[in-house]
Amino acid sequence: MKFSVLMTVYNGEKPNSLELAIKSLLWQTILPNQIVIVKDGILSKELNDIIDKYAKENSGLFTIVQLNENKGIGMAAKIGLEYCEHEFVARLDSDDISLPNRFERQLEFMKKNIDVSVVGTWTGEFEGNYTNIVSVRKPAEKMEDIIKKSKRISPLTNTSTMFKKEHVLLSGGYIDLKFGEDYHLWAKMITNGYKIANIPEILVLVDVSNKYKKRGGIAMIKQQVKLQSLFLGMGFINIFDFFINTFIRVVLTLVPNTFRRLIYKNILRRLNNQDLNNIDFSFFNQQK
Repeated sequence: MKFSVLMTVYNGEKPNSLELAIKSLLWQTILPNQIVIVKDGILSKELNDIIDKYAKENSGLFTIVQLNENKGIGMAAKIGLEYCEHEFVARLDSDDISLPNRFERQLEFMKKNIDVSVVGTWTGEFEGNYTNIVSVRKPAEKMEDIIKKSKRISPLTNTSTMFKKEHVLLSGGYIDLKFGEDYHLWAKMITNGYKIANIPEILVLVDVSNKYKKRGGIAMIKQQVKLQSLFLGMGFINIFDFFINTFIRVVLTLVPNTFRRLIYKNILRRLNNQDLNNIDFSFFNQQK
């Protein structure tokens, strides 16, 4: 089962975060057959140097796609997917970390569940240092629960997903959307009858240091309304869902960032120390 990894990078990324994200792809128990990195606009010298370094050290593994201007994650991912050569594609954001057995577990799952088109995982959310896990996102595992909960919240954490490229393309792929391009894709796939699942293990660490701030502001409200309008137009939600979802998101967007952070950590996420048992932080030290 050959697979590609798709990552998009923009100029606002921190060099250290990007390097750790790339390293995490190379320390996998099953290595990817191709790593596609889309440079979403002109990058700094530091970011370019990191990408060039690992591309040179791993000849033939990396496919680098340069975009002349920043197009946003949706369009960058859409373009990058065209360069992915294999049947299966895994995503990773350029500031997140794949644990060493991530791809092994996902490939194993896909072999056993050939009717599944997309599989995600639980994610440990950290602030600052990757050892500082502050919350855990646990999306639903089974399809019936995923369908039910997907009316309110994205059924997958995009950076943790592995999917069948053909099924994503048949569903319309990513679109030019500034926010929620992944949620929109999963909604289309569910509507088209494709099966989605999640592995109930933390296999990806997600940096949420600045993500609470990004969810605030008038511009975010406009994007939230646009996304819910698209859902309504495609019949994924009804008018009642539209008003409920929009109201909740407007409130979350308007509250102060500190309060928004507390809501996500204490209400929308659950942290159980037992969930962290499979994370061997000593492994990270061995890779330095």
